[in-house]
Amino acid sequence: MKVLSNGIAAGENADAFVAALRDVEFFRTLDDAQLRKVLYFMKAFDFDAGETVFVKDAPGDAFYLVRSGRAEARVPGFFGSKVLGVMGPGDFFGELALLLDRPRAATVVCTEATVCLVLAHVDMVIMMDRHPEIAAQIKAVAEKRSGR
Repeated sequence: MKVLSNGIAAGENADAFVAALRDVEFFRTLDDAQLRKVLYFMKAFDFDAGETVFVKDAPGDAFYLVRSGRAEARVPGFFGSKVLGVMGPGDFFGELALLLDRPRAATVVCTEATVCLVLAHVDMVIMMDRHPEIAAQIKAVAEKRSGR
C-alpha cells in the first residue's frame, strides 16, 4: 500500500471524486461544497493485488471508497474463507466499524490492483468537529443503516 495523495479537495480529479462521494449513501445528502470539505480530509491509497486492506476484528480506523480495481470482503470458515461481497469502482466499505466504533466484521483483500479514497478515523473526527452540519447528516445515515 502506498499513499498516492493527501487532501484531494483540489486538483484535476476533484470533480470526479465529488461525483463518486455523491454515490455513497453516507454523503448523498451533502451538497458539492460539503463534499469538497470531506475530500479535503481524504487520502488516495494504492493497493497491490492480493494485499489485505484490513482483517476481521481489527479496530474500525478508516472508511474506504473504491476508485478502481476490485476487493473482496471475506470471513474465515471451516473450509476456508467465505466471500461476503465483491467491491468495485464506486463501492465503499468500512463505514459502520468506523462510525459506530465496532471491530471489523470481515477481512478485505484486493483481488487486483486497487485505488481507494480513504477517510481515517482521526481525520473524520476532525472533519466532524469542524463541520457539525456534515457530522449530523453522516450520523443519521449511520444510525439508519445499523438499525438503531
